[in-house]
Amino acid sequence: MGRRAIRPLAEPASGNAMTTASLFTIGLLGTAFAAMAVAVVSDIRRRIIPDETVGVVAVAGVATRFLQLDVLAVGTSLAAALVLMLALGQLSRFRVFGAGDAKLVAAASLLQPIAAIPSLLLYVALAGLPVALGCIAWNLLPRASAAKIRTVPYGLAILLGALVLNLAEVLR
Repeated sequence: MGRRAIRPLAEPASGNAMTTASLFTIGLLGTAFAAMAVAVVSDIRRRIIPDETVGVVAVAGVATRFLQLDVLAVGTSLAAALVLMLALGQLSRFRVFGAGDAKLVAAASLLQPIAAIPSLLLYVALAGLPVALGCIAWNLLPRASAAKIRTVPYGLAILLGALVLNLAEVLR
């Protein structure tokens, strides 16, 4: 019986085959986006982004960095997410941005390489414009004041921005 060589995660079995790391990354991203979708539904219904969904996104993000087999990538991603969380947390203190939104953006930043974080923030901001305009349009419709939207469910913009960034990366 011959011995089979053990291949590292990052090395493809053949020229066109997906690596095990790629498959895990796809699964982790799918899990993260599913958790973000749950957060969006909660944000729209109750204006709360559950910590559990943020935790799932963050763990998936850290795991994708570990799959790069680069300890520096893990450390820099965690440091960038912490800085982002602290900066957005300050906006949350002044009620410019929700605390759940701040946590979700920081967790979503872990899904990206550190160089893509500015692009993520840009896509989230651009996605926030139609979300905010939709809320304004909703409030202009004639109905009882109790049905008015008082805050923007920004979790939707965070999900859309992260999706667009990842789709742009896949299509490249």
